[in-house]
Amino acid sequence: EAKRLLDEESYAMVDVRSLRDHRKDSVTLYKALSIPAVEVSGSLLDPTIESKADFVVSFRTAFPSLGDKVVLYGGDKDEGCRAMEQLIEEGFTHVVEVEGGFSGWDCVWSPSGAKRDYGPKWKLTDPDGSLAWAASN
Repeated sequence: EAKRLLDEESYAMVDVRSLRDHRKDSVTLYKALSIPAVEVSGSLLDPTIESKADFVVSFRTAFPSLGDKVVLYGGDKDEGCRAMEQLIEEGFTHVVEVEGGFSGWDCVWSPSGAKRDYGPKWKLTDPDGSLAWAASN
């Protein structure tokens, strides 16, 4: 659904992951704008993750209309959802999030938006609401 909104309904893509995570990916999904909802500090093995107090203010600077159409993605299934909830509480009406966050998108779509082809030996499974790949016969 997120792909359709981006392609057919002129939604903008916003990366709400930390700036550190946004920068580490060599290609940004759909030319996503980075508006971090969290800040990560510390080491990779022992990170500290904190909500950014100015997230909504930064978002409103980029998207001043409460009716702006936006697809959010976070680093995991919760990060984007928390950001979306904050924006809905602020009155935004056309905000959705990518299920599974960055990893969920990356399993199915390339950064440019082309569908990934893993060949006939692999299929996408979704038994419990999370994305997973499994060998098929």
